[in-house]
Amino acid sequence: PYATKFKDNYAPSKIEAEKYLLSRKEEIEIIILRPGWVWGPGEKSTNELFNLIKNGKFRFIGTGNNLTYFTHIDNLTNAIELALSTKKIRSGEIFNITDGRKITMKEFTNSIASELDIGQVKKQIPFWVANIIAFFSEHLTSGSTLTRQNVAIMSRDLHFSIRNARSILGYKPD
Repeated sequence: PYATKFKDNYAPSKIEAEKYLLSRKEEIEIIILRPGWVWGPGEKSTNELFNLIKNGKFRFIGTGNNLTYFTHIDNLTNAIELALSTKKIRSGEIFNITDGRKITMKEFTNSIASELDIGQVKKQIPFWVANIIAFFSEHLTSGSTLTRQNVAIMSRDLHFSIRNARSILGYKPD
């Protein structure tokens, strides 16, 4: 189901685009892929996350024990190739695409810290504090990545089943 409450215009614009495309699924072939947080070489938010961790500036919003939904760029490109080449897809089919693992924000960021050969990330900031800071950041700073939407993404359980992608597309994330 689609969300109904939003902290910015990003999610509603994606929902409106999906609804529009699905309304035309009888006219043109529509396949919708919903990737998680895309990470990997060259991806801007990945570089920001790595730099925050490397420089000791990353803070968990809450405990960091929330499930998250990362998708490596190689897995996403593989899913796109499968979606374009699989013949048994019905127009209007929707697929969640993630790395297929239940992983917490703490596990993910500490695996990065380990690869960078630095200590584990331990610093935390309460959700309500991060949300207030993000509110002011949105209104006082142009182009800030600290938004209430990102605070929500970084602090809530976000894990989605990729069963459809596995069974219909033959998707097997690395």
